[in-house]
Amino acid sequence: MDKYHYYAFETNTTSDIATTSSSESLESTLTIGSRMPRATLNDVVSKNITMVLENLLMNYENSQLPTHGKGVPTVVKTNILIRSMGPVSELDMVRFEISQ
Repeated sequence: MDKYHYYAFETNTTSDIATTSSSESLESTLTIGSRMPRATLNDVVSKNITMVLENLLMNYENSQLPTHGKGVPTVVKTNILIRSMGPVSELDMVRFEISQ
């Protein structure tokens, strides 16, 4: 069972402008064996992702925390990708303590 809804884009052959069509899936619009320029395909995928995110955030109220009124703290988790790191020296390290 597919739990995600796909938004398809049809390309107008005369003007090369992508228009949305929520009644079809992305797979049915991009037929097997058809040639589509990579830039156009990337635009289609990008617009599809943008529409899904916009629909998810449509009713989001950013002034209230997700756990507002429930009496529990809001847990925020994040991942960090470090792409590069400079030299590490003991002389440059700073000592700090966390007191409780």
